Amino acid sequence: WQAVLSAVMGQLEAAGTAKQAGEDMWWLRREACVFSVAVMCADADESDISSVFRPADFMEQVVLPDMATGTPPVLRGRALHCVSSFTQWLSPDTAVQCFKAAIASISEDSPLPVRMTAARAIASLSSSSHTGTPLLSEDFLRPHVPMLLQSIAKLLENATEDSALITLEALHQVLKVGSKQAVVHMPLVLEQVLLALGRCHGDVMIANEAVETVETAAKIPECTAMAAEASAPLILSVLQQPDKFVCTMVESVLDLLAKIVRSPESGPYKGPLLDTVLPALVFAMINVSSDDLLQPGCDCLRSYLRVCREEMIAMGALFGGHTVLECYRLIILRMLQPDASEGCGVSVAPLAMQFILRCREEARHAIGEILAAAITRMDGANSLRLRQALCVLFARLLNEDLPATLGFLEQHDVGGERAVSIVMGHWCKDHRDFCGSYDVKVLTAALGNLLICGNPGILNLPVPGTYVVDVNEGRVTRSMSRAAGKAKTDQWTQVPLAAKAFELIVQTVAREDKEEDEEGSWDSGERDDDG
Repeated sequence: WQAVLSAVMGQLEAAGTAKQAGEDMWWLRREACVFSVAVMCADADESDISSVFRPADFMEQVVLPDMATGTPPVLRGRALHCVSSFTQWLSPDTAVQCFKAAIASISEDSPLPVRMTAARAIASLSSSSHTGTPLLSEDFLRPHVPMLLQSIAKLLENATEDSALITLEALHQVLKVGSKQAVVHMPLVLEQVLLALGRCHGDVMIANEAVETVETAAKIPECTAMAAEASAPLILSVLQQPDKFVCTMVESVLDLLAKIVRSPESGPYKGPLLDTVLPALVFAMINVSSDDLLQPGCDCLRSYLRVCREEMIAMGALFGGHTVLECYRLIILRMLQPDASEGCGVSVAPLAMQFILRCREEARHAIGEILAAAITRMDGANSLRLRQALCVLFARLLNEDLPATLGFLEQHDVGGERAVSIVMGHWCKDHRDFCGSYDVKVLTAALGNLLICGNPGILNLPVPGTYVVDVNEGRVTRSMSRAAGKAKTDQWTQVPLAAKAFELIVQTVAREDKEEDEEGSWDSGERDDDG
């Protein structure tokens, strides 16, 4: 630090001398100095540099003057660019001065690069600081929100692919502040954000930021219907011609659809999202074979089912005389077929669960068919991920309606084997390897319900107990195991389900306690390091 500061101070003095001498490019040295210090300060800890350098003083004495309107554009843009590096050292008064300078620089009179860096500075000043609270309060920012939304939205129109992300982040941050006057400029904001999403060519970071920005707008009650109507054309174009878009673009647009549908207000469900987009989504899910659309499409269908079930039931026939719920059944069965990808199976399992739980009466004739397809898919699954998703489906149903679910599993055979034996066999083998806090809790709760069900046939059901290791068997690679296929069968001891369920519950609770202790020790270690 000492060597860098010595060089920086020397160059700053040289830049000042060159300015006084009337040199045209005097600002180049000063811009390099500001840039080098900002880079080093971005990830520095104050305790490491406080003895040789005071960032707050540097900000006030060097950077702030360079934000003035008459400063050469490159130097002015660099000064604004550096705000994000110095936010942890800014006092409230300095933050206000930086904000005023950024406001002055974001006008259309400023060069485009200066406006971009001004937007970035505003985003940094509006977001949470290292203390967890924004440098500038929402009360301070709120009167400026309408002007900022309009200015940054217009800036987004001219943003290049490199600057689109920075501009979107600034727009999103300002939108989070919230203001009733912001509604006036929301059509412009949504138009530019959706255009940025459409031309990002599947760039994941830009697409995610655009989707989150529209989601934030949709959560404003006065803007929910507006966001739905503005997004509908882009969503329809992707649903109707998914092959014309890259896979990440398809996923991002369907993610946008799911989030808008889940927004709190009920306005859009009487508009294009229900009347136009839902039929297009259902048609695509029935006819398109691309996983890029099918997998995120399941999340969209779940969102519709959760939010506007009554409206969908009231709708007439969509295709071939099928109602919306009948189309749901066809989609679920299609994605549970053995020739469908395992990714499709993982995605459709939560949809099947929601369909059964939310439409139990209306779809009671289809429940048995769906569960039989799920069991067949589970028995042929190669990946743990798919088996877990399907086990969670049955676990959730057991938790919601134990007698009906057990009755189905006991009374039905799949491929000549009892359904309950197939499900509990895979479940007991894989339970230790299942992951995800929510899934593990659902699965463990279902095991507990089975223990207290009082059904002797279930409690005494033979299930895999302990894996038997053949010490004389040579090393078996994954490719050898796949080549062996069904010819090689894993060897397990057989124990009653009651004993196995109790063992798995005890092991799961012990594992959770251990993980909590380890997290507590880690947190304690962090507190000790921080003093």
